[in-house]
Amino acid sequence: MNIITHFPFKEFRKHQKEVLEHMGNALETKNVILLNAPVGSGKSPLAVTIARAFRDAYIITTQKSLQDQYAKDFKDIFIMKGKSNYPCSLDPSNGCDRGLCRTDKKLPCFIQKKSECPYYVELKKAMSAEIVLHNFSSFLYQAKYLPKYTQKRKVVIIDEAHNIEKILMNFVSFKISARAIEYIIPKKETIEEYIQVLRNI
Repeated sequence: MNIITHFPFKEFRKHQKEVLEHMGNALETKNVILLNAPVGSGKSPLAVTIARAFRDAYIITTQKSLQDQYAKDFKDIFIMKGKSNYPCSLDPSNGCDRGLCRTDKKLPCFIQKKSECPYYVELKKAMSAEIVLHNFSSFLYQAKYLPKYTQKRKVVIIDEAHNIEKILMNFVSFKISARAIEYIIPKKETIEEYIQVLRNI
């Protein structure tokens, strides 16, 4: 698979061309590729090269700051962030995560009385974009709670993949404080009393 022609810059850094050639060859027979390369070696242009070659890709990164760096360097990538990054069209002092439609159930969230919700406008644009860059938090939220806006893509590129386990665990887990436990299960004197409380719960 010739992916070299999709490289976003005129010149290669050391080893970038060779790595891309290996990746292109691997993509002929493999579904998963893992690249372990040092900081500063230019992994982002490699990710963009593969995304451009397939023209139907998600790039998922761990931090919004990395999204901003991609946006600065690669103008053809559509950046999709979480609700808090888009101002509510009815109350611009709040993001869409805390907009009026979240607190006033009479207001529909998708199409507001004044204008469309900026978050959903961007989601619709993302659906038609060839390459969409998400951060993990927004992507997981969207995939879980807004599946109709999450298309299957030919390629998913995960930047900083060594953080996947921690990010997924944070998404599916929650913490119960000692104070909350005392509220739910009041202190008792005997095991039998605790058993009764648990039965009631």
